[in-house]
Amino acid sequence: IGFDDIPQAGWKAYSLTTIRQSREELARNAIDLLIQRIETPELPPQEHICSLDLCLRST
Repeated sequence: IGFDDIPQAGWKAYSLTTIRQSREELARNAIDLLIQRIETPELPPQEHICSLDLCLRST
């Protein structure tokens, strides 16, 4: 299984099942965390879970 669902994963020769993530959601979360860290440097580490889409193909 691949990740980020690059266009080549859908090529007939590969037909690779992949996981797709929203780049916009990842960027938005990263920016929010950076802003929080700048405003409050002593915050403990945080974990955010982003949504995923499974792109089922032949492999």
